Amino acid sequence: MFMAAFIALFQTNAKRILAYSSISQMGYILMGVGCAAYLGYEGAMGLAGTAYHIMNHAFFKAGMFMMVGAVYARTHELELSRLGGLYLDFPVTALAFLVCACGIAGVPGFNGYASKTLLHHAIVEAYEHHHAVSLYWAEKIFTLTSAFTVCYITKLYTSIFFGPRPFGLKRLAGEPLLEKAVFGIMAVGIIIMGLFPSAMLKRFIEPAAHGFIYDGHGVEHLLHLNIWTRHDLQGIAVALGLGLLFFVLFSRSGAFSYRPPGWLSVEYLIYQPVTRLGGLVYTFSGRIVDITADGFFVKGIPPLVLVSRKVAFWDDCLDPYLLQPALKTMARLYTGGARFLDSAAEGILVESRRPLIRFSNSMYVLDSVVLVGLGGKLLLLGKFFREFFYGFCFRIIKFCMLLGRGYGRRAFLALIKMDYDYKGEEFYHYFNILNFDFDFILLFVVLVSVLVIGLVLI
Repeated sequence: MFMAAFIALFQTNAKRILAYSSISQMGYILMGVGCAAYLGYEGAMGLAGTAYHIMNHAFFKAGMFMMVGAVYARTHELELSRLGGLYLDFPVTALAFLVCACGIAGVPGFNGYASKTLLHHAIVEAYEHHHAVSLYWAEKIFTLTSAFTVCYITKLYTSIFFGPRPFGLKRLAGEPLLEKAVFGIMAVGIIIMGLFPSAMLKRFIEPAAHGFIYDGHGVEHLLHLNIWTRHDLQGIAVALGLGLLFFVLFSRSGAFSYRPPGWLSVEYLIYQPVTRLGGLVYTFSGRIVDITADGFFVKGIPPLVLVSRKVAFWDDCLDPYLLQPALKTMARLYTGGARFLDSAAEGILVESRRPLIRFSNSMYVLDSVVLVGLGGKLLLLGKFFREFFYGFCFRIIKFCMLLGRGYGRRAFLALIKMDYDYKGEEFYHYFNILNFDFDFILLFVVLVSVLVIGLVLI
């Protein structure tokens, strides 16, 4: 939670900032899971914060990825230094991105405030359970991470939509109606989830909590929880104020462009020491094994070596007179016994079983001649009907694809990845915009359906 937010502060690529932000938000969710597990029977608050934040993250992070994708689809730029002043070209996108940013930052009135408040209650309850010092510092790290989140998301938003417009970034075409509709629905969903947390807790969180063995009073307390108290508002105000202060200080001091030295990297601090330690352990253990083997097998057993030499001497002396005649006698006995058993088996198992052999031969003729011939013709007939049926189905599929005029291919390309490079070719540019629009059509249908169902349930 903390490390990913800290790393996101110093990224200059929009998608990398969102990627590290996603890692950090997974840290929030895992913290809620940890609180629920730590509190056990009384861990309903941790589960509620986790489930609420999962839903919130699905909305504001998916929205920010789509909005950055809309910017990239037209500018083919993700570096913040090459973007700026795009609120004139993307006014609706800029407003919707601001709503998503307020959601992830935990601004009161937006969805992230509700889930982060529940998670903060959970970590405080975990601390008050046994007053563990580690949980006391965990709550402080939670607040500091929230401030870092405000800082890097403010940096991302202002770098894309405000600030000086880079030289060479031309005016872009206006936003399509479909983009405005999708981003508007996302923004409205974030605001609804933030303004009506009680409805979300009643419709989604409380039924999920009943699937676990939690205290009934704790689950019931979730339905009557008031997150708009002065104490909760003061807590989020501290995180927001620290985040904006960090943003001003980092912007004016140039700390955002700071690149940590190589010795702070994970490779230098962890991978290389582990590798070196493993090499030392391997070399040391190899030497120990070598010394042990040399002392035990070479120097430590001279009596066995002498005995082995004496045995070899007597073996050479007795071999021509005793061992070879004994081996020849054993070989003759084995050969004679084998011949006797062979003749007995021939007489008993073959000569006395002539009727069975004749019956077996007749069955072989039936199997090899009649069944194989008839079966081959049946297989050919089945293959003919199979090929006819497959060909008929293939013609129907081909006819449907021709009627679809390539929508299936567009859907496939839209579902893989839409942010590949422009590459200077018209083909890639055409499919980039086309797939992006197709994604918006799918997302628009899904969001409208979810919004309608949600309003009916609430």
